[in-house]
Amino acid sequence: MAMTNLQLCNRLIQKSGISGGSISTCQGQTGEPGRVVSWIDEAWVDIQEIHPNWDWMRRDVTFNTTASKSSYTPTECGVSDLGIWDLDTFRTYITSVGVASETFLGKIAYGHFRDTYQYGNMRNVTGRPIAITSNPKDLSLILGLTPDNIYTVVGQYYQEPQHLLLDADTPAFPSKYHMLVVYRAMMYYGSYEAASEVYQEGKTNYDALVRKLNNEQLQDVTVGGL
Repeated sequence: MAMTNLQLCNRLIQKSGISGGSISTCQGQTGEPGRVVSWIDEAWVDIQEIHPNWDWMRRDVTFNTTASKSSYTPTECGVSDLGIWDLDTFRTYITSVGVASETFLGKIAYGHFRDTYQYGNMRNVTGRPIAITSNPKDLSLILGLTPDNIYTVVGQYYQEPQHLLLDADTPAFPSKYHMLVVYRAMMYYGSYEAASEVYQEGKTNYDALVRKLNNEQLQDVTVGGL
């Protein structure tokens, strides 16, 4: 069953035996209730940061190129919540022709790309893009060859960790794992209050549930060509 930010906070209060009873809102809390709200948000962010490529954080991106322009910032790609690009997923097609002209873009490491497509006269060569990389400095996408036409680029990325701010905010992963947020927050509470029994209960349940999450929400590792 899905739980909202407020419900997660009150579940943490219940599971940890925190005095004062449930809260009616996550907004403007101070003292112990304020710590509860912070622990729940911190736990959710912590879970998202275990892996940058959780399946539930995967998003689609589509943008059009400009002739003679090879580099595109996340904003120019229409992405405002970028964590990391999944460069293995990118394809392109001539916009005026449509998907019948779609081809894959080969992923190339930035250093190798720079030495190949941004070296000497290659800087001025335009044509149909066949390769893609990302600048590690600003996470812009760079195409090689530099487009000679308007192409539509499609691919995927993983969004950056999200915060729980409003009472009704809900963790974006499957609802059957929502208690994982509570168990992680119990570990924060247990450490803060030196409540070893609360910490251990949270850790035991967290470890068991996060293994299931790993199995379900991470891409399978495959051998090339299979």
